[in-house]
Amino acid sequence: MTTAPKQFHIRVCNTGQEVAVAGHRDLLSELGLTTARGAVVEGCRGGGCGICRVRIVSGRYSCGRMSKAEVTDAERAEGFALACKVIAETDLEIEAVGKRFFCKSRYPDPGREVSGRSQPGCKGSKTETETT
Repeated sequence: MTTAPKQFHIRVCNTGQEVAVAGHRDLLSELGLTTARGAVVEGCRGGGCGICRVRIVSGRYSCGRMSKAEVTDAERAEGFALACKVIAETDLEIEAVGKRFFCKSRYPDPGREVSGRSQPGCKGSKTETETT
């Protein structure tokens, strides 16, 4: 007897999108297979460019290696990560904050300098488990 894989719900706070994902691939790939495709902008897919930067507001996840130039240890402790390196372990609430997110957002703010800081619309805290 086989059991169906666990599905997790991902909410992208700053676009209002909510989707179900399988949880067996990185978050960027998972979102690309849903109606939330484009909610997080795609870049190098290797953890080095920072374009797919997100803030995990709530939920548990594992995270692979990322460029410290794009996500410092202090930022990582605040919930920032690169979606191409995040694997959901529970339902997640995320905020897209990548370098080019606000060019593609439904709610762009052309005058905003993207520094990776949190945007309004998401509240809560995150829990992370690290994989090496």
